[in-house]
Amino acid sequence: MLNQARALAERLEKVDVSPKAALAVIVFVGLARDLIEDALNNFEFDAVLGFSPVQEFTVTVLDFVMFYLGIFLLLAAAQRLLLKRNYYAPLLLGIMLGLMPPVLDALFTGNTTYFYVEPHPLFLEPGISAGELAVVYGGILLFAFYIWARTGELIKGLAALFAAWATLQIMGSLLNYGSDVAAQMIVPDSDWMFGALFFVSRALLFLAPLAIIDSNFRKFLMYRASRIFLFMGLSAFSIALFETGPVEGTITFGAAFFAYLLLFMTNRDAKEDKENKRPEFRFEWITWAVVLAGLGNAMLLIALRESNALWIVAGLAGLALVYNRPLNLKRSFPGAYLVEGLAFTAIMASYGAWEGGFGGRVLVALGACFLTFAIGSAVKDYKDAEGDRKAGVRTAFTVLGKKGRETFWNVFRVVLIIGPLAFIAAAQMEISVAQAALWLVFALGSGYVLFFSNWKDKEKTVDAYIWLFSGLLFLSGLMLGALQ
Repeated sequence: MLNQARALAERLEKVDVSPKAALAVIVFVGLARDLIEDALNNFEFDAVLGFSPVQEFTVTVLDFVMFYLGIFLLLAAAQRLLLKRNYYAPLLLGIMLGLMPPVLDALFTGNTTYFYVEPHPLFLEPGISAGELAVVYGGILLFAFYIWARTGELIKGLAALFAAWATLQIMGSLLNYGSDVAAQMIVPDSDWMFGALFFVSRALLFLAPLAIIDSNFRKFLMYRASRIFLFMGLSAFSIALFETGPVEGTITFGAAFFAYLLLFMTNRDAKEDKENKRPEFRFEWITWAVVLAGLGNAMLLIALRESNALWIVAGLAGLALVYNRPLNLKRSFPGAYLVEGLAFTAIMASYGAWEGGFGGRVLVALGACFLTFAIGSAVKDYKDAEGDRKAGVRTAFTVLGKKGRETFWNVFRVVLIIGPLAFIAAAQMEISVAQAALWLVFALGSGYVLFFSNWKDKEKTVDAYIWLFSGLLFLSGLMLGALQ
């Protein structure tokens, strides 16, 4: 029997699954499951979060699609670890089981309650239907048996059993329960706080299995770690500066983060990357799907809250899509710097958009942000000056002669120390003693890195400076939040 199962598994693994077909299966199962359940409940909606029936239907469809996308990702990550490769046909066949619970209950029990409320080791929460329970256990055992048959190793079969159990616990219960507990701690009795935490945390969770499935994405996250921390630092500072509420801050963080990832993922130039000896990242289709799904997921929540932040995040995403092609902005001078300034200003503005119009102090903060990042982004070209020159890319370091480059770098290093401090002062206006001490630490640290480190690896110099700047923003945000 085990040999027959192995032969069947191997035949399934040979099926070539196109990205479009895989996504279509996931979307189909999510949409069909929602429609079947709604039909069994006579299309009676619960008015969750104050939504209209159309809005609630849209959100629940998205919920189902993201639910099955999450299951697919977590099982694919387990498959990758246990089999050293990914075979999507068996997983998609398993995803089709998601349609069975309402069908079974419609035929036998009539019970249509499926949503898990609290984690239970055996999935025996009050109200769970017999159809759901049968499919949950069937799916766990089927995945375990598949891995066991495919490898012939019982220990891997047991590991797969645990992985499938953990996947359904996380996607079915723990995210729901954890979001509810966290929401009660942050804003008690707020359905919107729960909704924001639930949707956004689930989208962010997808990045972990994605890093296992797509090795290039994992390397990309490591390579861009300092830039991601820079985004987090600016977000923390902006949330504190504009006093963005926890619901709005959570949703905006999710949307802006995925738009920011998109900006880096589309930032490719084969000739420039080759001359500068950068790693080449070719992402799998599932990576693009997850980033776009996470972006769309959070943007829908912003749209339902009727905030102008939607258009700012949409603009940031649009900028990401045209940054390299077709406009080729990254090769223009000073177009690339303007894009950097606009991108980070959009991130900052998206947190301030919840308060209505942009006037007075907010415009000063956004203007200072644009200048800081538009000018300061030239630091990344310091390490790539020779490669950019060979690739024909115009930057602040390639348009100048050798002597001009040396003079520019000597002046620019001073700007890199003073600029971030001026940005925070202009945006915040009130500086505490603790923040002044933080400024001194930043000035000394960045001064050492830029003037005295003498590292042969210029990328190490640039990266160290970005980490310092990111930490300055992050800690300034925490201090500002504590003072309010």
